[in-house]
Amino acid sequence: MHIPKTKNSIATLSLVALMSCSNPSTTSKNFQKVAQDTVELTSKTYKLPFYTKILDVSSDFYMDLVYKNDLSSTKELIKTLEGGEQYAVTKNGQKYYQVYYGKADKMADKANLKKGLALKNLLTVGHGHSQRDFIELSGGQKLKEGGLITAKQADSLLNADLKAKEHIIDSLIQKPLQKHQRTAILSYLINVDYETLCKKDSTRKISESFFECINKGELGKAQSKFNIITAGGIEHLGLMQRRLIEMVIFGNGKIENDPNAQQSFSNLVKKINAKGSITDINYTLQILKNSGIPETKIKNLKNKMLTILHPQN
Repeated sequence: MHIPKTKNSIATLSLVALMSCSNPSTTSKNFQKVAQDTVELTSKTYKLPFYTKILDVSSDFYMDLVYKNDLSSTKELIKTLEGGEQYAVTKNGQKYYQVYYGKADKMADKANLKKGLALKNLLTVGHGHSQRDFIELSGGQKLKEGGLITAKQADSLLNADLKAKEHIIDSLIQKPLQKHQRTAILSYLINVDYETLCKKDSTRKISESFFECINKGELGKAQSKFNIITAGGIEHLGLMQRRLIEMVIFGNGKIENDPNAQQSFSNLVKKINAKGSITDINYTLQILKNSGIPETKIKNLKNKMLTILHPQN
């Protein structure tokens, strides 16, 4: 299953935006250090020493720079959701990943072209790593669509991307997070520009941003914010499935007893069924099961979904 991406280029991360998204009380020396590290990790030119070493996969040194937290299950989830395996090829017994211009990104650029806006030309490779115009590796190598990286390079890029996203989480969220919550947020940030999750919207029922809801301890409202399912102005089945998966993982296998979360869950289930079929719902449940959600919670979720789809039964 290929799940399309919304805008996500770590090269566009802005320190100013990062700090404006945070609570003013967090602008301590520690926060500034974290923010500075984040900018270093997301340097557009990738010339800074730390990031260059991460991308220098001609040696095994990058293995020493893998983030120390146990993110193995998070990585496996992201690899599944990103669907990079469909762009994997084997040459001379070695696995490679092709650089591709995703369908959703093409549609977004097509929509921008009609509006007279600049094209993003967002390319993706491996497990969700995206950059504009080309994928740049250490040593200045630039890959266009169709270019190849090794499986080791793909893992290295994912490690670096997760490191950058971890910095964002640690900078913007003051509440302690449980592992399942962090996993869901990391997946969300790999797929959606963090600045989007910082936005407030006074026209909506919940005006607070995603991060504000978490910092206020309003987990039901935060869970309902796993709702970004459009790319290029079009709703995508893959994004619906991904948001549902992240929403459920964030709640550790359940939906918070909050009307906002319940409504958001119901909307996603209905949209998945309308855009796809019950097969797509079952596949979503299978991914949740593979991610470690207990069988009893999977059964409860399935019953809840069937009640939403068939309220009369």
